[in-house]
Amino acid sequence: MGELAISSRYKSEFIANMSHELRTPLNSLLILAEQLEDNPSRNLTDSQVEYASIIRASGQDLLTLLNTILDLAKIESGTVSVELTDVDVERLRSDIVRDFEHVARDQGVEYLVEVQGACPASIVTDRQRLSQILKNLISNAFKFTEYGGIAVTVAVTDSGWNTDIDTLREAPSVLAIAVADTGIGISDDQQRRIFEAFAQGDGTTARLYGGTGLGLSISRALVALLGGEITVTSALGQGSTFTVYLPLMRSEGAGVPARREELPMPVALPELPVPAEDSASGHEHRVRHDGPAPGLDGSPFAGTKVLIVDDDFRNIFALSALLERGAAQVSVAESGEEAVARVKEGAPIDIILMDIMMPGMDGYAAIRTIHAIRQAQGLPDLPIVALTGKVVAGERQRCIEAGAHGYVPKPVNTVELIAAITPWLRNTLESV
Repeated sequence: MGELAISSRYKSEFIANMSHELRTPLNSLLILAEQLEDNPSRNLTDSQVEYASIIRASGQDLLTLLNTILDLAKIESGTVSVELTDVDVERLRSDIVRDFEHVARDQGVEYLVEVQGACPASIVTDRQRLSQILKNLISNAFKFTEYGGIAVTVAVTDSGWNTDIDTLREAPSVLAIAVADTGIGISDDQQRRIFEAFAQGDGTTARLYGGTGLGLSISRALVALLGGEITVTSALGQGSTFTVYLPLMRSEGAGVPARREELPMPVALPELPVPAEDSASGHEHRVRHDGPAPGLDGSPFAGTKVLIVDDDFRNIFALSALLERGAAQVSVAESGEEAVARVKEGAPIDIILMDIMMPGMDGYAAIRTIHAIRQAQGLPDLPIVALTGKVVAGERQRCIEAGAHGYVPKPVNTVELIAAITPWLRNTLESV
């Protein structure tokens, strides 16, 4: 292995470990801020609830930044994989509309999404990666557009992309997704560097608009993984158009009617390069949580005995507060060895929330040992939900293979945690 590859691997391992270390304090911060924001006892003032809301929102911003840096590390280390599936174009359009229409209303700018009629009904690509790319591009468009609007056009094309790219040149046809805005624009000299990691248009832009400069770099790398290319045309003060070109591996239908999600556009958008209307022949989602945590005030965990296994007191405190609000009976083990001892001695437990990254006996080993003990005792398996800040490729599968019945990444999202615990609630078990 070359020195560059070794250096890249070490850097990626370091960032993955730092991701875990950063997610640990974020986990307790977000859970406790959410509980304060929900104000279940109704003893906080409106201002205090607002403070909690700001704390939670700031924590979410930190989590987004952490995920972005981790994405870059995965890409640089070559550990990012794609999962090709049929992606419904109409659903893709509606998702783009739903995700950003409220942003357009809040900013007072126009927003339209159009799928041209020559497009196939579905395309073969990685849905998660394509969504990530488009969210980056559309978020940037809104970020730098104060007046006018943003237009997203999806069409089949036979030109505009680099013919040296084999996957595009050899594809039966090519899909072009253009994101155009009437924003501040990008000068010619800056267009050559905006796709570099950590690059901003210029120092002033960085100060005015913030950001890490990673979004476009990650988007370009992901587009390349999908066999495509991303280009930009822009001029200062005249807006920008970013176009993603993707190979259409096969067609799933003759086409879909042109669909448009549109608000009246008083300011003309920069003209989109309209591709020729040729024949179309030829991918960890987190649940968004807004408002009070669902169901917690209705004592959903009443009678359920939950063992929390974690070596960090902040996580123990935050998770205990959350579960006890739902009327669970919570006990704690601060290591894998202690959890195993509790199970061996027959402590009353209905479900275990198991941290994975612990010194000594880690979560994987603890899960396997607990299952072995229960089997030797002639008892059914205890439901175990893995909680981990080690959010890297394949981690969910590793936890499941170790014997976990569920997996929730840190920082723990209340909705996800409730969904993971619900099938194993005490009252559910008793009714079966």
